[in-house]
Amino acid sequence: MIAKNFSHQQALKIILVAANDYKENLENKNFMIVYYESNKLKYKLLNFSGENFCHLTGAKANVSSTKFYKLCTDKMLSIKDFAPPNSTMNLKLAVLPYLSGLFFNHCLIGNFLKSGILLQSDYFLGNSKNVLSVGFLSRKTYDIPRTLLNQGIKELTNPTLKVEAILRKNKADDYYSEYTYCNKSFDISLLDKCNFSHMIKDLHYYKDNNNAVNFNSGNEENLTVNKSDLVKKSNLSPEQITALSKSSIPFQSVKTADDNFTIMFNKLDLDKVNQALNILPKQHDNKPKR
Repeated sequence: MIAKNFSHQQALKIILVAANDYKENLENKNFMIVYYESNKLKYKLLNFSGENFCHLTGAKANVSSTKFYKLCTDKMLSIKDFAPPNSTMNLKLAVLPYLSGLFFNHCLIGNFLKSGILLQSDYFLGNSKNVLSVGFLSRKTYDIPRTLLNQGIKELTNPTLKVEAILRKNKADDYYSEYTYCNKSFDISLLDKCNFSHMIKDLHYYKDNNNAVNFNSGNEENLTVNKSDLVKKSNLSPEQITALSKSSIPFQSVKTADDNFTIMFNKLDLDKVNQALNILPKQHDNKPKR
Protein backbone atom coordinates (compact mmCIF):
# COMPACT_ATOMS: atom_id res chain seq x y z
CA MET A 1 0.00 0.00 0.00
CA ILE A 2 1.50 3.35 -1.09
CA ALA A 3 0.62 6.32 1.09
CA LYS A 4 1.36 10.00 1.02
CA ASN A 5 4.35 11.09 3.05
CA PHE A 6 3.06 13.60 5.59
CA SER A 7 5.29 16.23 7.11
CA HIS A 8 5.57 16.50 10.88
CA GLN A 9 3.35 19.59 10.84
CA GLN A 10 0.76 17.98 8.56
CA ALA A 11 0.63 14.98 10.87
CA LEU A 12 0.03 17.28 13.84
CA LYS A 13 -2.89 18.97 12.10
CA ILE A 14 -4.50 15.66 11.10
CA ILE A 15 -4.14 14.28 14.64
CA LEU A 16 -5.65 17.36 16.30
CA VAL A 17 -8.70 17.36 14.00
CA ALA A 18 -9.14 13.60 14.41
CA ALA A 19 -8.90 13.90 18.21
CA ASN A 20 -11.79 16.38 18.21
CA ASP A 21 -13.80 14.01 16.04
CA TYR A 22 -12.91 11.07 18.29
CA LYS A 23 -13.94 12.97 21.42
CA GLU A 24 -17.26 14.03 19.90
CA ASN A 25 -18.32 10.74 18.33
CA LEU A 26 -16.41 7.86 19.93
CA GLU A 27 -14.92 8.60 23.35
CA ASN A 28 -16.90 7.04 26.21
CA LYS A 29 -19.36 5.64 23.69
CA ASN A 30 -20.39 2.00 23.42
CA PHE A 31 -21.33 0.53 20.05
CA MET A 32 -23.21 -2.64 19.24
CA ILE A 33 -22.36 -4.12 15.83
CA VAL A 34 -25.17 -6.39 14.61
CA TYR A 35 -24.61 -8.96 11.85
CA TYR A 36 -25.69 -12.39 10.62
CA GLU A 37 -23.41 -15.40 10.87
CA SER A 38 -24.68 -18.85 9.84
CA ASN A 39 -28.17 -17.34 9.63
CA LYS A 40 -28.04 -16.33 13.28
CA LEU A 41 -28.18 -12.72 14.44
CA LYS A 42 -25.04 -11.90 16.41
CA TYR A 43 -23.38 -8.82 17.86
CA LYS A 44 -20.13 -7.31 19.07
CA LEU A 45 -19.90 -4.71 21.82
CA LEU A 46 -17.24 -2.02 21.42
CA ASN A 47 -15.87 0.62 23.76
CA PHE A 48 -13.71 3.62 22.87
CA SER A 49 -11.62 5.37 25.50
CA GLY A 50 -9.16 8.23 25.22
CA GLU A 51 -6.16 6.01 25.85
CA ASN A 52 -6.88 4.04 22.64
CA PHE A 53 -6.46 7.09 20.41
CA CYS A 54 -2.66 7.40 20.38
CA HIS A 55 -2.10 3.87 19.10
CA LEU A 56 -4.64 4.35 16.31
CA THR A 57 -2.67 7.36 15.01
CA GLY A 58 0.53 5.33 14.72
CA ALA A 59 2.41 8.09 16.53
CA LYS A 60 5.55 7.23 18.47
CA ALA A 61 4.78 9.52 21.36
CA ASN A 62 7.18 10.87 23.95
CA VAL A 63 4.40 10.84 26.53
CA SER A 64 1.89 8.27 27.77
CA SER A 65 -1.13 7.46 25.63
CA THR A 66 -3.41 9.12 28.18
CA LYS A 67 -1.29 12.28 28.23
CA PHE A 68 -1.05 12.26 24.43
CA TYR A 69 -4.84 12.27 24.08
CA LYS A 70 -5.29 15.00 26.70
CA LEU A 71 -2.76 17.19 24.89
CA CYS A 72 -4.73 16.60 21.68
CA THR A 73 -8.13 17.49 23.12
CA ASP A 74 -6.66 20.52 24.91
CA LYS A 75 -5.07 21.54 21.59
CA MET A 76 -1.70 21.59 23.29
CA LEU A 77 0.00 18.79 21.34
CA SER A 78 3.15 19.85 19.48
CA ILE A 79 5.58 18.11 17.13
CA LYS A 80 7.92 17.80 20.12
CA ASP A 81 5.52 15.25 21.63
CA PHE A 82 5.87 12.60 18.90
CA ALA A 83 8.40 11.42 16.33
CA PRO A 84 8.15 12.41 12.65
CA PRO A 85 5.82 10.14 10.65
CA ASN A 86 7.29 6.89 9.37
CA SER A 87 5.78 4.67 6.66
CA THR A 88 3.40 2.95 9.08
CA MET A 89 2.16 6.21 10.55
CA ASN A 90 1.66 7.69 7.06
CA LEU A 91 -0.71 4.84 6.20
CA LYS A 92 -2.72 5.39 9.37
CA LEU A 93 -2.87 9.16 8.93
CA ALA A 94 -4.33 8.70 5.44
CA VAL A 95 -7.47 7.10 6.89
CA LEU A 96 -7.55 8.50 10.44
CA PRO A 97 -9.95 11.38 9.50
CA TYR A 98 -12.57 8.81 8.45
CA LEU A 99 -12.48 6.61 11.56
CA SER A 100 -15.70 7.80 13.20
CA GLY A 101 -17.57 7.83 9.87
CA LEU A 102 -17.22 4.05 9.83
CA PHE A 103 -19.90 3.79 12.52
CA PHE A 104 -22.50 5.75 10.56
CA ASN A 105 -22.31 3.89 7.27
CA HIS A 106 -22.38 0.52 5.55
CA CYS A 107 -19.48 -1.63 6.72
CA LEU A 108 -18.24 -5.22 7.02
CA ILE A 109 -16.96 -7.39 9.86
CA GLY A 110 -14.87 -10.54 10.01
CA ASN A 111 -12.45 -12.62 12.05
CA PHE A 112 -8.78 -11.86 11.49
CA LEU A 113 -7.00 -14.34 9.22
CA LYS A 114 -3.65 -13.79 10.97
CA SER A 115 -1.89 -14.96 7.80
CA GLY A 116 1.63 -13.96 8.75
CA ILE A 117 0.68 -10.43 9.80
CA LEU A 118 1.93 -9.38 13.22
CA LEU A 119 -1.12 -7.49 14.44
CA GLN A 120 -2.80 -7.80 17.83
CA SER A 121 -6.41 -8.04 16.69
CA ASP A 122 -9.08 -10.72 16.91
CA TYR A 123 -11.40 -9.29 14.27
CA PHE A 124 -11.77 -6.29 11.97
CA LEU A 125 -14.46 -3.82 11.07
CA GLY A 126 -13.99 -2.13 7.71
CA ASN A 127 -15.73 0.16 5.26
CA SER A 128 -17.26 -1.08 2.03
CA LYS A 129 -14.85 0.99 -0.06
CA ASN A 130 -12.10 -1.44 0.96
CA VAL A 131 -9.66 1.20 2.20
CA LEU A 132 -10.21 1.40 5.98
CA SER A 133 -10.08 -1.38 8.57
CA VAL A 134 -10.10 -1.21 12.36
CA GLY A 135 -8.82 -4.13 14.40
CA PHE A 136 -10.38 -5.02 17.76
CA LEU A 137 -9.24 -7.13 20.69
CA SER A 138 -11.94 -9.23 22.32
CA ARG A 139 -12.49 -8.55 26.02
CA LYS A 140 -14.88 -9.94 28.62
CA THR A 141 -17.40 -7.08 28.45
CA TYR A 142 -16.46 -4.64 25.68
CA ASP A 143 -13.98 -5.11 22.86
CA ILE A 144 -11.40 -2.36 22.34
CA PRO A 145 -9.84 -0.88 19.17
CA ARG A 146 -6.25 -1.96 18.69
CA THR A 147 -5.13 -0.96 15.22
CA LEU A 148 -6.12 1.20 12.24
CA LEU A 149 -5.15 0.07 8.75
CA ASN A 150 -5.25 1.61 5.30
CA GLN A 151 -6.21 -1.78 3.89
CA GLY A 152 -9.31 -3.56 2.66
CA ILE A 153 -11.08 -5.74 5.21
CA LYS A 154 -11.53 -8.58 2.71
CA GLU A 155 -7.76 -9.01 2.64
CA LEU A 156 -7.69 -9.43 6.41
CA THR A 157 -10.73 -11.51 7.30
CA ASN A 158 -12.56 -14.74 6.59
CA PRO A 159 -15.47 -14.91 6.44
CA THR A 160 -16.23 -11.26 5.73
CA LEU A 161 -19.79 -10.51 6.83
CA LYS A 162 -22.18 -7.65 6.21
CA VAL A 163 -23.06 -5.43 9.15
CA GLU A 164 -26.84 -5.10 9.44
CA ALA A 165 -27.09 -2.37 12.09
CA ILE A 166 -24.96 -0.25 14.40
CA LEU A 167 -26.34 0.82 17.77
CA ARG A 168 -24.80 3.37 20.11
CA LYS A 169 -25.12 4.54 23.69
CA ASN A 170 -23.19 6.61 26.18
CA LYS A 171 -20.97 4.53 28.40
CA ALA A 172 -22.97 5.48 31.49
CA ASP A 173 -26.33 4.52 29.94
CA ASP A 174 -27.95 1.18 30.68
CA TYR A 175 -29.49 0.57 27.26
CA TYR A 176 -28.82 1.06 23.57
CA SER A 177 -31.53 3.47 22.46
CA GLU A 178 -30.25 4.82 19.12
CA TYR A 179 -28.89 3.37 15.93
CA THR A 180 -26.45 5.17 13.66
CA TYR A 181 -26.77 2.81 10.71
CA CYS A 182 -29.23 0.21 9.43
CA ASN A 183 -28.88 -1.78 6.23
CA LYS A 184 -31.83 -0.99 3.94
CA SER A 185 -32.72 -4.68 3.68
CA PHE A 186 -32.67 -5.24 7.44
CA ASP A 187 -35.82 -4.93 9.54
CA ILE A 188 -34.69 -3.00 12.62
CA SER A 189 -37.75 -4.24 14.55
CA LEU A 190 -36.14 -7.70 14.65
CA LEU A 191 -33.95 -6.37 17.43
CA ASP A 192 -37.03 -6.12 19.67
CA LYS A 193 -37.30 -9.90 19.79
CA CYS A 194 -33.70 -11.10 19.38
CA ASN A 195 -31.86 -12.92 22.16
CA PHE A 196 -30.01 -9.74 23.16
CA SER A 197 -33.05 -7.44 23.18
CA HIS A 198 -32.62 -6.92 26.93
CA MET A 199 -29.79 -4.50 26.10
CA ILE A 200 -31.99 -2.38 23.83
CA LYS A 201 -34.76 0.04 24.80
CA ASP A 202 -36.77 2.73 22.95
CA LEU A 203 -34.63 2.35 19.84
CA HIS A 204 -34.67 5.27 17.39
CA TYR A 205 -32.56 6.60 14.55
CA TYR A 206 -29.73 8.91 15.44
CA LYS A 207 -29.43 12.14 13.51
CA ASP A 208 -27.56 15.29 14.35
CA ASN A 209 -29.36 18.20 12.69
CA ASN A 210 -27.69 20.93 14.73
CA ASN A 211 -25.96 22.11 11.57
CA ALA A 212 -28.23 21.97 8.56
CA VAL A 213 -27.06 23.46 5.28
CA ASN A 214 -29.80 24.05 2.71
CA PHE A 215 -29.30 23.84 -1.04
CA ASN A 216 -32.14 24.91 -3.32
CA SER A 217 -33.26 22.23 -5.75
CA GLY A 218 -32.38 22.80 -9.39
CA ASN A 219 -33.27 21.17 -12.66
CA GLU A 220 -30.77 18.33 -12.42
CA GLU A 221 -32.00 14.76 -12.52
CA ASN A 222 -32.44 12.82 -9.31
CA LEU A 223 -29.20 11.36 -8.06
CA THR A 224 -28.87 8.49 -5.60
CA VAL A 225 -26.23 8.78 -2.88
CA ASN A 226 -25.12 5.30 -1.90
CA LYS A 227 -24.62 6.20 1.74
CA SER A 228 -28.11 7.45 2.54
CA ASP A 229 -30.50 5.27 0.49
CA LEU A 230 -32.44 8.45 -0.24
CA VAL A 231 -32.91 10.11 -3.59
CA LYS A 232 -31.36 13.53 -3.45
CA LYS A 233 -32.06 16.44 -5.78
CA SER A 234 -30.19 19.72 -5.40
CA ASN A 235 -28.21 22.32 -7.28
CA LEU A 236 -25.02 20.40 -6.53
CA SER A 237 -23.32 19.12 -9.63
CA PRO A 238 -23.04 15.36 -10.31
CA GLU A 239 -19.30 15.68 -9.67
CA GLN A 240 -19.96 17.16 -6.23
CA ILE A 241 -22.48 14.46 -5.38
CA THR A 242 -20.00 11.79 -6.47
CA ALA A 243 -17.31 13.35 -4.30
CA LEU A 244 -19.65 13.38 -1.33
CA SER A 245 -20.75 9.78 -1.83
CA LYS A 246 -17.10 8.66 -1.93
CA SER A 247 -16.26 10.42 1.30
CA SER A 248 -16.75 9.01 4.79
CA ILE A 249 -19.00 11.78 6.03
CA PRO A 250 -22.06 10.64 7.95
CA PHE A 251 -25.00 12.51 6.51
CA GLN A 252 -28.55 12.13 5.33
CA SER A 253 -30.87 13.95 2.96
CA VAL A 254 -34.35 15.13 3.88
CA LYS A 255 -36.95 16.45 1.47
CA THR A 256 -38.77 19.49 2.81
CA ALA A 257 -42.23 20.81 1.91
CA ASP A 258 -40.89 23.37 -0.56
CA ASP A 259 -39.04 20.65 -2.44
CA ASN A 260 -35.67 21.62 -1.03
CA PHE A 261 -33.26 19.06 0.32
CA THR A 262 -31.12 19.44 3.40
CA ILE A 263 -27.77 17.78 3.96
CA MET A 264 -27.30 17.27 7.66
CA PHE A 265 -23.87 16.49 9.07
CA ASN A 266 -21.98 16.63 12.32
CA LYS A 267 -20.40 20.00 13.03
CA LEU A 268 -16.97 18.43 13.43
CA ASP A 269 -17.23 17.06 9.88
CA LEU A 270 -17.49 20.52 8.32
CA ASP A 271 -13.93 20.45 6.99
CA LYS A 272 -14.57 17.06 5.37
CA VAL A 273 -17.73 18.39 3.75
CA ASN A 274 -15.76 21.34 2.47
CA GLN A 275 -13.12 19.05 0.97
CA ALA A 276 -15.72 16.78 -0.64
CA LEU A 277 -17.90 19.50 -2.10
CA ASN A 278 -15.29 22.23 -2.47
CA ILE A 279 -17.76 24.64 -0.89
CA LEU A 280 -18.09 26.06 2.60
CA PRO A 281 -21.39 27.54 3.81
CA LYS A 282 -20.55 31.06 4.95
CA GLN A 283 -23.81 31.54 6.80
CA HIS A 284 -22.80 29.11 9.53
CA ASP A 285 -20.04 29.33 12.09
CA ASN A 286 -19.53 25.70 13.05
CA LYS A 287 -16.12 25.83 14.64
CA PRO A 288 -15.81 23.30 17.48
CA LYS A 289 -16.12 24.91 20.89
CA ARG A 290 -12.96 24.89 22.93
